Amino acid sequence: MPSPRQQSNQEKRRVARCQYYAENLEEERRKAREHAKKRLEEETPEDCQRRKDKHREAQARYRAANRTQLCLKSWQDRKNAKWRKAQENDERELVLTLQVDEPVV
Repeated sequence: MPSPRQQSNQEKRRVARCQYYAENLEEERRKAREHAKKRLEEETPEDCQRRKDKHREAQARYRAANRTQLCLKSWQDRKNAKWRKAQENDERELVLTLQVDEPVV
């Protein structure tokens, strides 16, 4: 376990790092874009396929680990969409009913 002095120095470095990145956010983003562009330009077709396969496997692991939550979320989204559609239809019917009930002058 680090001593209190080491923790204090680590905390100071962490705060300084956060402050630096907050102040130079656009420059850091530009550097990151350039680095990513260069890395992708130098990538071979085999590396590209390997990267895509690895990503696909990670997606499958995520879906397998969170299947229940994903199913519940999709069910809720379907129910919410159905409820919103019913609300819109009810509002449309109410507007039409009110227009018909108004006396014509």
